Parts: sequence; structure tokens; C-alpha cells
Amino acid sequence: MVVNVFTSCFKKASSLDPGKYLVVSISRFNPRGFNGVSLKSLAPSRQLLSDYKKGLSWDEYSKRYRLECLTSGGVKSALSLLLSHTHGRDIVLCCYESPSMNCHRFLLADFIQDCFGYNVKEIV
Repeated sequence: MVVNVFTSCFKKASSLDPGKYLVVSISRFNPRGFNGVSLKSLAPSRQLLSDYKKGLSWDEYSKRYRLECLTSGGVKSALSLLLSHTHGRDIVLCCYESPSMNCHRFLLADFIQDCFGYNVKEIV
């Protein structure tokens, strides 16, 4: 069964039907009450987040995030395993940023599209 892959923020994802969507956190820390799957290996490091908040450009942040999180074979295997265990539910990759802000989930969405061929869309 083919599933769809989406991205969203926790605020929106909290209202999604868990029977239809597998909500996956790609953040270092989850919001209180979060009961989905957590893939912290896809979250930016504390140092990268700190550098970005201190003025690191989006281009440099993007390069460093790709090097930190998207270059290892572990990412592909984690995503492959996740995709094979959805029980027919669509996957929603979540973090805290609103859809109007630069965010690592959009970099991850591009990676998933390139590696797996999914057309990843944002749920707003």
C-alpha cells in the first residue's frame, strides 16, 4: 500500500486523525502530550540551532543540516523502516516552526523527494 508523506508543525498535527496519519517528530524535544513516533536523528543539533538563532544564514544552515542529518545511510534506512510500518497511514513529519518560516523539515522533504520519489506536501 502506497502512503503519502507530508510535513507540518506540531500545532496543526495535533488535530490530525491518528487512524489516518502517523505523526513523526523530527525535533530534539517533543511538545507535552505528544504520542507519535520520534526520529531525533533528523533534528538539527543544538549547536546548529544555536548558531542559526545567532545569525547563521539560511544557506549555511541548510548546508550544515544536510551534512549533519542527511548524509548518512542511517537516514535512508530509518525512513525506509518508517515507510514500511505505517499500517496504511500517511506520514506527517513535524516540528515547531510555522509553514511561513525557514525550517529543516522542508530540507528533509526535498531529501525524501530525491531519494524516495515522494511528492512531500505541507499540511497547513
